[in-house]
Amino acid sequence: MSDKASDDFKSTDLADEPHPKARRGENPEPKTSAAHRRLPLIIGACVVAVALVAGGVFWLYGHRAVPTQSSGGGTTVQSSAPPSKTPSASSSPSVVAPVIDVKTQPGSVDGYVGALKDVSGQTCTAGPGGVTAAGTVTNPASSKQDYRIYISILNDNQTLGITEVDINGVDPGASQQWSGVVAVQVDSPKCVLRVERNNSAA
Repeated sequence: MSDKASDDFKSTDLADEPHPKARRGENPEPKTSAAHRRLPLIIGACVVAVALVAGGVFWLYGHRAVPTQSSGGGTTVQSSAPPSKTPSASSSPSVVAPVIDVKTQPGSVDGYVGALKDVSGQTCTAGPGGVTAAGTVTNPASSKQDYRIYISILNDNQTLGITEVDINGVDPGASQQWSGVVAVQVDSPKCVLRVERNNSAA
């Protein structure tokens, strides 16, 4: 082969052929493979997967029990939710059933009249056996009278107990002392009376 033919052969070698854009004075575009083109999609999918996993872990530990280690080396389960409020025993005053010692239902005797004004010198004293109420009753009527004195013991407007004291056959104009004990314990009792009288049956 002649030198001219050799030169012609080299001029037509595709490996030495310049890029078309190079012939136009432009930079040729770099060749990118299919794997390179898919790389941004793979990275984006990984980011979304990590976000979903992180959100699931946050939901799981924010709404379900979280395991913690006990002092004995074992594993206990402690709820991550705030503890529910339990009403305290001291949030409301305790109510105790009153002590009732009554023989005659108040207001049940025919012909009775209210006679609180007939009582004087009332006292109300707390002691080891309970609360003692005492005083004097005076009959203002012209005939003998029977009295029923109902003693109620109160503490902070709560009735702790009631008892009944009967005084029968009090002569007209006469006075008679009386007392009654309500078996309750209270430091500062309040005694409230209901007094009834009627003509004596004696």
